[in-house]
Amino acid sequence: MTNKIILKNTPVDGFAVQSIMNFPQNRHHRESWYAIHFANNCLSTATEGDGTKQVEGEILRLLIDAPSLPQMEAHIVESTRKAVVVGDILASLYLMKQFDMPEPSVGKAIQVSRKLAKSTEYGGGSEIAHSERTIKTYIREFETVAHLWAALRINQQFSFETPHESSSEALSSLLEVSAEFLRFGRSFVSHGMKPKVPVLKSQEMWELPEGVAAKELAKDSFPEIMSDLVMGKEDIAAKQFFF
Repeated sequence: MTNKIILKNTPVDGFAVQSIMNFPQNRHHRESWYAIHFANNCLSTATEGDGTKQVEGEILRLLIDAPSLPQMEAHIVESTRKAVVVGDILASLYLMKQFDMPEPSVGKAIQVSRKLAKSTEYGGGSEIAHSERTIKTYIREFETVAHLWAALRINQQFSFETPHESSSEALSSLLEVSAEFLRFGRSFVSHGMKPKVPVLKSQEMWELPEGVAAKELAKDSFPEIMSDLVMGKEDIAAKQFFF
């Protein structure tokens, strides 16, 4: 069965995308995260004195079964720490191709992602785990949304918390960049790959909404630290922060 992102043109479309990015293999968590924000939006937009603001019955059912908000926020933090690394691997491969680096491979991209993770602090200052063995477990969990996380890495100004009025265009841009990474990943074969198959498996990826066109990326679209690592520049002193 094909996984597909479906947007409903609501103020919580961004959270619908975030739920897929953070929980690609956990439907319960996806539905819970979406339901929490859908209900919160209904309550926050209710007019004064409107104590009967309607929430769909299906949303109420999901809320009843959902973990608490603090639990869900903890899940979001933990899954983001893992998923950004997987996005970095795909973005690094794209850059290797852009820079015409010799023999671009997943193995080399993993090494770049390890160095990025080592040079990156997350949130309150905690480092992202970056052993090669650990990163491979991240890949197994988040490879179906790698294109979305690669797009978020180079759109770090994007926020799922942005009000709907100003977020629609930003979300569209994020999805267009995701489409480009998806296109690339479905056509790029890593050097030394046996059998020679693309790095992203077509049948398993989360498909983007209808009508989203790929947005080609220039080299300067990427964080400087990533470009430096792809080109073999090792003298990175400053810590980089993600979120």
